[in-house]
Amino acid sequence: MAFWTEKLNKFDKPTLTKLLLSMIFDILTVIFVTISIVSFFTVGGEGNMTVQNAVCFRYFTIDSNVFAAVCCLVHLIYNLRFVLFDKPIPSAVSTLKFSGSAAVFLTFMTVILFLGPTIGYDLMFAGVVLYLHLICPLLCFFSFCFLDEKTDFPRFTEFFGVAPAFVYGCLYMTMVVFVGELAGGWEDFYGFNIGGFWYIAFLVMMLATYGFSLGILKLQKLSFAKK
Repeated sequence: MAFWTEKLNKFDKPTLTKLLLSMIFDILTVIFVTISIVSFFTVGGEGNMTVQNAVCFRYFTIDSNVFAAVCCLVHLIYNLRFVLFDKPIPSAVSTLKFSGSAAVFLTFMTVILFLGPTIGYDLMFAGVVLYLHLICPLLCFFSFCFLDEKTDFPRFTEFFGVAPAFVYGCLYMTMVVFVGELAGGWEDFYGFNIGGFWYIAFLVMMLATYGFSLGILKLQKLSFAKK
């Protein structure tokens, strides 16, 4: 206990509070995502994702949350290194946390603006998918924007926020449009190819993700500018 007291006493109270909350949010994200994935492989999914086993990884909701959890775990490790050895967190780690946060924020906004109104919010927030659609995205969003270390990101960092959605979008459209369900591809469970207008849906999602990424970076910058 004396060891940790010595390490933590070097921080002023506001800095220590933010540091501890950042680590707690990272830990909670990892725990909640792990619980959710285990649930898919044991009792099955709930809400709008009533699938089992590895099929769950077809959903961007799952992929974005797993990616965000990995980013949070890496960020947590470097936060602990900062506490123990006074080594600053590399900008690459902060960029990774941003990328994961932007990915799950896209999941959150898709649920709020598209899936919720069309399918029903009761399904969107049922059981463990509540963690994936709401709780984990908000944990990542708030920790990155208001709790994590101040980082001066270079120009074009927003494209790291777009990258996960772009990679998944290319895979989704390949499996849905170019392979097709009858040939072993995926059904259009997001409804992005209704009427054959998949290219419009793809463009809209990329532009929306770009806008969200810019907004997250701007909010993070403003939150630290007030300090």
